Formats: sequence, structure tokens, C-alpha cells
Amino acid sequence: MRDTLFLKNLNLIDYSLLVVRVNWSNPPRDQHFWGQYMRIPSKLNQNEFYHIGIIDYLQTWDLQKKGEQWWKKIIGKKDISAQEPKKYQQRYMNFIN
Repeated sequence: MRDTLFLKNLNLIDYSLLVVRVNWSNPPRDQHFWGQYMRIPSKLNQNEFYHIGIIDYLQTWDLQKKGEQWWKKIIGKKDISAQEPKKYQQRYMNFIN
């Protein structure tokens, strides 16, 4: 939630959630390595972790995106991905929840 509010305040849209499942049969021994990555241990497998993050967050809500939204509404598209940051953030959080 905090990350999406941060991106909204920067006027950014079109970001995505990435979830990666990794089996660390030989986990890194360096404790500093783990501090750099968000990870959640699996409850089923001891060496399995889930890494979670937001990616593709460099798209600015600008005149081109506003034009894309306007054009898609004109041609009758129902689900338009180009949304202003507040609406995009709300839609994203509804999906995640």
C-alpha cells in the first residue's frame, strides 16, 4: 500500500506486481545478501522462498497517456489501462486485495 501511494504521488502508472518462487538448495551464506531482498519463507519447503516486488514503474501520467485514455474511450474500449495515478493506484490495490 505504501509503495503504491508513493508511486501515485510521483505521478507514475502502469506498474506491476512480481512474485518469484526460488528454491535455495544452497542459500547464500552472506547475511548482507538477505538484507537486500524482500523474501517470505515457504511454509511447505524449507529452502523455498518467495520474492515480491513492484516492477515497471517508470511510466509517467503525461499528455500522451491522457490522449491514449481519451482515444480508447472514443473507440469504445471498456477496460482502459491508461488511468490517472489516483485511479490506477486504487484499481491496483483492489486487485491485490
